[in-house]
Amino acid sequence: MGRTEQATAPATRKRGEALRQAVFDAVLEQLNSVGYAALSMKKIADAAHTGTAALYRRWPDRETLVGDALRSGLPDPAAVPPQDTMREDLILLLGCLQQTFRMARGSTFQVVVRQSESGSTDVRTIIDEQVMRPCTDMILEALRRGVERGEVRAELANGMVAESASNMLVGHCLSHGTPPSDQYVRSVVDDVLLPMLRPR
Repeated sequence: MGRTEQATAPATRKRGEALRQAVFDAVLEQLNSVGYAALSMKKIADAAHTGTAALYRRWPDRETLVGDALRSGLPDPAAVPPQDTMREDLILLLGCLQQTFRMARGSTFQVVVRQSESGSTDVRTIIDEQVMRPCTDMILEALRRGVERGEVRAELANGMVAESASNMLVGHCLSHGTPPSDQYVRSVVDDVLLPMLRPR
């Protein structure tokens, strides 16, 4: 075989973990470019440079594939270690939400929230169960530690306050269509949450 033939020979097909990651990357890319409603196994296969048969061997339908792709890429708030201060706890935990919203250049969360189809597997539930609820639970634990350290008023270590911290980032993402910046996260913590939580 000559050099020209070698140069134009097709690349070896991805297999195993390499194929799995290429498919997951393609799912996030397509969610961002075409949206959940227009997403198809064919578009995902084309973006991953594979065939639809390779997808159907692993995933029975689009909803299952999208769910696995999201689970693979979402952060785990429960893995965030406790910090020495309330501020550090809040910045790291809200950073998990920020990372979630940055997936697929920041639009994946907005896409699945607004375009999930009724009657199908609700991918919003995946985000809620894997990131939103655990993040709120971890913030509540951080608030309770803050009470013990004298950083937080005891009456404010409750689920409503913990949920409101997360919801400020969710609201930003849905209103602006972009993930919160590092500066925005710090501002939420320093200018809103900490002044509200401090003992009088």
